[in-house]
Amino acid sequence: MTRHIEEVYARLAANGHEATVFTRRAPEGPEYRGLHVQTVPAIPASPWDRMSYSALASTRAAAARFDVAHYHSYSNSGWCFVPRAAGAKVLMTVHRLEWQDEKWGPAGRAVLRANAWITHRVASAFIAVSREFADYLRGVVPRGRPIVRIPNGVTMPDEIDDHAAEHVGLTPDQFLLAVSRLVPEKGLDVLLDALDLIGADDGAGALPLAVAGRARNPTQYSRDLEARAVHARVPVHLLGVQPTDVVHGLYRSARAFVAPSRAEGNPLTVIEAMAHGACVVASDIPPHRELLGDAGILVPVGDAHALADAVRRVTADPEAAGAIGRRAQARLASTVEYQWDDVAARTAEVLASL
Repeated sequence: MTRHIEEVYARLAANGHEATVFTRRAPEGPEYRGLHVQTVPAIPASPWDRMSYSALASTRAAAARFDVAHYHSYSNSGWCFVPRAAGAKVLMTVHRLEWQDEKWGPAGRAVLRANAWITHRVASAFIAVSREFADYLRGVVPRGRPIVRIPNGVTMPDEIDDHAAEHVGLTPDQFLLAVSRLVPEKGLDVLLDALDLIGADDGAGALPLAVAGRARNPTQYSRDLEARAVHARVPVHLLGVQPTDVVHGLYRSARAFVAPSRAEGNPLTVIEAMAHGACVVASDIPPHRELLGDAGILVPVGDAHALADAVRRVTADPEAAGAIGRRAQARLASTVEYQWDDVAARTAEVLASL
């Protein structure tokens, strides 16, 4: 979501629009890529930090009399009526249905659903990053409000570490890759279950797994994954957060990219893996089907045995894995809709319509 906002609004600023981004942190300072950046405090170390941050950001947006206030998360958008009351139009981009995340308890889910209810009645227009979310919005938003599907784009870094695998102790084309936060909805526990099944059958021939990413805040789930990685039958390398050039180097050199998520929006990691021609093995959820079509290997959600079978296939046949990856790369290259220039231009059209 952060990458989406940066790539879209930096392009709009370059085209002469004035844009202010409200954020918790601004490591680059108050001006970045043509954007005005305002830091907003929040209640620290609290499950309500986003609510308090959004309340203040929305109040500042109302006072500044912007033409449009653009929200990107239901955890923030419950206060969208504040700039709306001050005369701004409200645009909502749906990246995720946050109440599906397992970290939320009943109270958190109730707040998120209440925020959604408010947003659906206040916002003037909606952007969905996937067809699934566009269909969802058509079922809950009052008729007559525009709903436009605009997916994420792919950002290729200026430099890629072609020796990334060796730098983290792996051999090119001899490892599996996941790029993920260590949270339940990403399904890494299912991937470790699959690797245990493979290790029990043929540990010597199994490919190790590299995971780039971490939990934002340690949880019991992330600690359990870390403990399992230490004792896994197939080597599991938890790399933590890696520099962009290293991550893209790993995409380029992995035998396969594995995305066993239980839920997604329009996953940037899958788009990036496809851009590098990686063979993608993913859970059979609507966002993955939309991206991959027949240019990947889809397995039932939460099915460790099916995931193990798919991993065995790419392990045993590197030529077939390479062919799948090239098909994914060609599929992504056949359209401009996953290019940030197109994403920004289409977003600008929605803003202009308001």
